[in-house]
Amino acid sequence: MSGTTHDTVQAIDAVADRVHCIVAFTGRAECPIAEKANKKFIAAGAVDPYSASCLQMLVFFGKLMELKEGWGGMHHLINSLPNFANAYNAAGHYFNDLTMQIADHLKEHDKMLIVSTGNVEELGFVISDCNMVEKLKIFCEFVEASRFFHGPLELVKSGAPVLLLVGEDEYQPLMGPVQKFCEDNEANAVVYDTSSMKLPGIIYVTRPLFIPLILRGALKSLVSTLADAKGLDLDHRYFYGKVDYTVDQHGGHRLDPYLQFPSS
Repeated sequence: MSGTTHDTVQAIDAVADRVHCIVAFTGRAECPIAEKANKKFIAAGAVDPYSASCLQMLVFFGKLMELKEGWGGMHHLINSLPNFANAYNAAGHYFNDLTMQIADHLKEHDKMLIVSTGNVEELGFVISDCNMVEKLKIFCEFVEASRFFHGPLELVKSGAPVLLLVGEDEYQPLMGPVQKFCEDNEANAVVYDTSSMKLPGIIYVTRPLFIPLILRGALKSLVSTLADAKGLDLDHRYFYGKVDYTVDQHGGHRLDPYLQFPSS
């Protein structure tokens, strides 16, 4: 969101003369990435710049899919968009009691597992690594649902908390076996499922597109409540440090042996 990430600026420079148009989504109007882009979408001033940028991307790529592939959902997306804020707030109230219960339960744990897939896969990863680990000092492992049965079962059986994030897209069935396993093994599991939640003004066919942001609001509330319960400062990243390892300096490290072809 800063528009200053060095590797991203380098990537833009690398392709600038090979692409027709560079489109930037950023939280700042005055930044290197915005300056280099042909078209820019700025989320500066938004209450939540990340969500604002995601909504801009939905509209941009929705229109692109309509023009290129004949996607028929664009009018539903546009009609639903003005109601996003109300739906977002409704979700916060929907999950409020669950959030308070979970935070009180999790505050004594230092290990956790988060499982998700499909449209909410990235959300699971971000909440795990950028929030639970870096900000709350919880050793949290993110697992995509289709890989759940390839290793983390012992952690489930140990009693470590498991957060299951269930989306509403075509990948949702992949969470079924995970939920069944947790149920059969009496796992310490909590399910975030929006399927029975009312989202006022959001047209049904667009729900899978908005659900990642809706769930993000609920989980960010959990992170904030858990930070208060643990007496931690969310502005401080406990397991995070900027390092000097960059593509520019180290992109070719140890590649040479693999790039040489045997002489004929």
